[in-house]
Amino acid sequence: MQYKVVAIYNLNQITPETNIVTVNVIGQEIEKLNPQKNIINTRSSSLFQNYPNPFNPSTQIRFSINQSSFVTLKIYNILGRVIITLVNDNRQPGDYTVNFDGSGLTSGIYFYKIQTEDFSVIKKMILMK
Repeated sequence: MQYKVVAIYNLNQITPETNIVTVNVIGQEIEKLNPQKNIINTRSSSLFQNYPNPFNPSTQIRFSINQSSFVTLKIYNILGRVIITLVNDNRQPGDYTVNFDGSGLTSGIYFYKIQTEDFSVIKKMILMK
């Protein structure tokens, strides 16, 4: 997958210690370029909204990670108790889809949380029976 920078807000100088150029777009770091290796990392970790939402009884949860990391993906009830752990292992950079079957649960609002070494996001989903 290739990415293209369409607008540059700020381009920092190459640091002699790391030989890394940091490019900022609208104040957000989007890539790091090592001029000696020509390696570009433009991906960021993401947690997407489950689909379908509301769901009955199953849904898919998609996420992507930008570096090798230990990943956990857990489902919580409205009281904040862990219902199930869907992912609890090391993952390589890439896109992933996990199926969640809520057939044993009651209708209501649930939360899902992804956590890596440097990334954590919580999203809401609704089970309607």
